[in-house]
Amino acid sequence: MDNVTDWPAMIGYLLIVKNEIDQRDLEKLQEYTAPRQKVSEEVLRGAESSLNVQFPVEYRNFLLHADGWKSFYWNTDLFGMLEFSGEGAAHVATEGLGVYEAEGVLEDLKLEGHDLIPIGAGIGSENLFLLVVSGDAEKVGTVIWIDGGDEIETFRGFDEFFAAIIEEHKSYLEEL
Repeated sequence: MDNVTDWPAMIGYLLIVKNEIDQRDLEKLQEYTAPRQKVSEEVLRGAESSLNVQFPVEYRNFLLHADGWKSFYWNTDLFGMLEFSGEGAAHVATEGLGVYEAEGVLEDLKLEGHDLIPIGAGIGSENLFLLVVSGDAEKVGTVIWIDGGDEIETFRGFDEFFAAIIEEHKSYLEEL
């Protein structure tokens, strides 16, 4: 159970870092955005039912605080109900997952496409964030970050992934 993640604090901290980037980045290379409003448990259960998945607890808890985030990481969106209904960057994720499966990227990572659900992608981005939702019980809840067909990193859970994205933003801020 996800008892330790303080999602309001984590989301708030990322907003502070993104705001500071927005103030310092005169070229506006990274769009400053906020997450969408949270979803209700009822809406979340409906999405899980229509997708025929059960989201791991960390990701579920995040969605109960923020329903996805446009330009979460550069031009890569973090998915919520909009994308799970087929809108936004959902088509980019579906195409990317298909390409990576056909090219053997998933096989190299010892993953099956049917065990994954994309939780992040963006138009003009090669980033794909994948969440393991079924299959090997030890892998369920794992988040895999793939960019251009290469595994960037695999995270034990969504909260670890989110924390790593915060660190990525902080590193960029230090470069400004």
